Amino acid sequence: MIKISSLLLLLLLLCTFISSEVSASRAKKKEKKRNTKLLGALFESIQKDDTIAVNDALTANPDLLNEKGGGGQTPLMASVLMGATK
Repeated sequence: MIKISSLLLLLLLLCTFISSEVSASRAKKKEKKRNTKLLGALFESIQKDDTIAVNDALTANPDLLNEKGGGGQTPLMASVLMGATK
C-alpha cells in the first residue's frame, strides 16, 4: 500500500510539473507573438522616420531594442542602415 501511495504521489508531482512546463511554454509563445507584432510596428515606424512613435514604442517596451527582426537587424541597426539622423 505504501509503494502504491508513493507511486501515485510521484505520478501526481510529475503531472503537475509537466502541466506547469506546458503553461510556461504557452506563455512564452504568446509573449513572442506579442513582441513580434510590436517589433513589426517599431520597424515600420523606423522606416517612416516617425521618431515619436519609435520613442513611444521603446519607452513602453525597452526590451525591443535588443530584439532582431526578420532580417536579423536590431532596431538600432535598421535605423542606421536607413540613414536616420535623429
